[in-house]
Amino acid sequence: MNNNFDKLLNDKQHGATYILNNIINYIYNNSLLPQDYIKLSELIINSYPAMAQMYHLSYKLKLLGEGKLKNIEEINGYFLKSRKHSKENCLKLLYQLKPIKITTISHSSLVINLLTEYSKHNHISITIGEGYPANEGIIAAKILKRKNIEVRIVKDEHLKLSAEKTDLILTGADATGNEWFINKQGTMELLLAGALSGIKTVVCSSSDKIIIPKILNYNYDTDFLIKNRKKIKEHFFEIIPKSIVTQFIS
Repeated sequence: MNNNFDKLLNDKQHGATYILNNIINYIYNNSLLPQDYIKLSELIINSYPAMAQMYHLSYKLKLLGEGKLKNIEEINGYFLKSRKHSKENCLKLLYQLKPIKITTISHSSLVINLLTEYSKHNHISITIGEGYPANEGIIAAKILKRKNIEVRIVKDEHLKLSAEKTDLILTGADATGNEWFINKQGTMELLLAGALSGIKTVVCSSSDKIIIPKILNYNYDTDFLIKNRKKIKEHFFEIIPKSIVTQFIS
């Protein structure tokens, strides 16, 4: 492994999809031996305990190292198919709801892609929190501004106040279980503020973020929470019940 890969394993500013894409690009651009894939598999899990995509990637890299998968293209195809399906379903919902003022949080590649596509046919205004301490929200806002989307950045503690003035609260997710999902700290407060204000709240995720016990060596998805609850909090994520969300798409 080299310094570039070490940086990937310590990226605290970007969402799971961004990190996953860069890890896959790293593999494409470097000649790796079977044992390297297995080592990568172990390193990824230890670096991102709250991101389900990393568990899926780790599992598939281990299969690749064991010769049970053909190549990295097969792995990449799995993730591309998952994200494509979710984006289509989420975009369809946005066109039905027709929101103009949208509030979001953190840095979700799926949410950014949705807002970019939706803005091609609708003038929208986005409010996003800074995303302390890694400033993921500021990074997301810069990306959206480069796409000529109107964006307003607010302090995280003020984000919930925008819930009363927005048409839709839209977030992504880093991992999902049967009755819960994991996302950046502050997500639950924002969603609850929206619910109390009668604002629709939508979470757009993808199937590669689902905690699958059989694949990830857990008997139940609650085992995942029990084992990783401390790490989830330390990495500035939180566990949120799906029941407080108007609509959850994965």
